[in-house]
Amino acid sequence: MAILVISLLVLLSLVLFSSKRSRETGLILAMTLALALHWMTVLVYIAKKGGIGQDMQIMLFGTKAIRHNLQYLLLSLKQLGYAMAVGRYLFPLLLVLLALQYSYDPRICRRRALRPLACILPVLTLLTYLP
Repeated sequence: MAILVISLLVLLSLVLFSSKRSRETGLILAMTLALALHWMTVLVYIAKKGGIGQDMQIMLFGTKAIRHNLQYLLLSLKQLGYAMAVGRYLFPLLLVLLALQYSYDPRICRRRALRPLACILPVLTLLTYLP
């Protein structure tokens, strides 16, 4: 069920982006993809660790076959952890960029240098997080 909800969120943001192509809908699509990446890595980690009950398995994965396919993906824990970090750091960055895009404050709208400044901390954190 969680995979279904994640898929629906991504699908709806794709429909929104295809119907209205703008910077705002592109940021919403990117934010949704970052969230989906984070949650899918969490689900893959849960599938790889195992030890969950039947009810939890149905709620998270839907069927045992989906959990089985996620459990045997060829991803190491380092790759999975870095993918999770990418999703975790991109989501707030994209949210800040979307807030800067929708800002009505003229002091913020005139300063184009705020967008690259918002990217510095997540990029540096991801670079130091490299294995």
